[in-house]
Amino acid sequence: MASFSASPSFPDRLQPEQALEGISQYIDAALTDPTGVFRAPFQHLKTGKGKMLRARLGIQAALDEKGTVPAALLPRLAAVELLHLATLVHDDILDRAKTRRGRASLPAAFGDRTAVLAGDYLLTRCFSLCCPDGGAPADQPARYLSLLSEAMSRLCRGEMLQQRSRFNLELTVREYLRIISGKTGALFALSALTGAVTAGYEAAEQRLFAELGYRMGMLFQMRDDWLDLCREGQEAGKDTGADLQGGVVTLPVILAFQREPALRREVRQGRTDRALKAARQTAADHPVICMYRRRADRCLQRLPHAPGQTGLAALLRRADPAFIQ
Repeated sequence: MASFSASPSFPDRLQPEQALEGISQYIDAALTDPTGVFRAPFQHLKTGKGKMLRARLGIQAALDEKGTVPAALLPRLAAVELLHLATLVHDDILDRAKTRRGRASLPAAFGDRTAVLAGDYLLTRCFSLCCPDGGAPADQPARYLSLLSEAMSRLCRGEMLQQRSRFNLELTVREYLRIISGKTGALFALSALTGAVTAGYEAAEQRLFAELGYRMGMLFQMRDDWLDLCREGQEAGKDTGADLQGGVVTLPVILAFQREPALRREVRQGRTDRALKAARQTAADHPVICMYRRRADRCLQRLPHAPGQTGLAALLRRADPAFIQ
């Protein structure tokens, strides 16, 4: 029986950029199928890696006073990134998306059936990376498997809520937030919590890191929703305006509907141009966004001794819709 590729080998402690490269190596190893069955779709995924913001978040949460992180962190954050990648593959199937990160999506390139199986296979690799024989050290493997499983459950619930809400032009801000708390907030929370747990923080501080990650993830999703409307397809990473055209109602659209209710009728009739234009003009300083920003800042302020605080603040700014250039 063919086995997975051997896990990479690293020193006990690594600098952040070394850690990021190590996580990338774990991901590449996980995307190396020794049987050859998934070779072509996995090569497609390898050449379309994202910015690994979740891995960067986990690294900053795990930094020590010397600016290093333990090697134990690498396979755990690689598992988080693989979980994220699997959800993107499944999202593209559900959304019938043609592009992802400026290139053909996996279902567009290989078909829905191959994409479903590839996404499912990635999920199995997530769990194996959290087990000692998958690359992770033997300390507390059950804890990390539990964290990953809970995040996966929340992701599925968020995706299910979104599917049930497709073409619901009466969607409220509260309902929207509930959807993205599962789809995006949960995974950012998992990244920060994984870093904090691996670094050995006490339970109260772990909760603060998880809350910070959650708030950051919520802001990041709101930012992504604006990018879907305002950037060219290649910059946004997917088809511009595709969310509304696919029945996914996001915060800028909800706010545009609140200002001009007649837009709902036009969208129901298949005319989205005016609604998209109105949504693009929605300012990214809505009170909901400001609330999440304040709460994320409050979490940072309550972690004054965290060595990664400066890096965490930079990542928070990067996730904030107010700083879209």
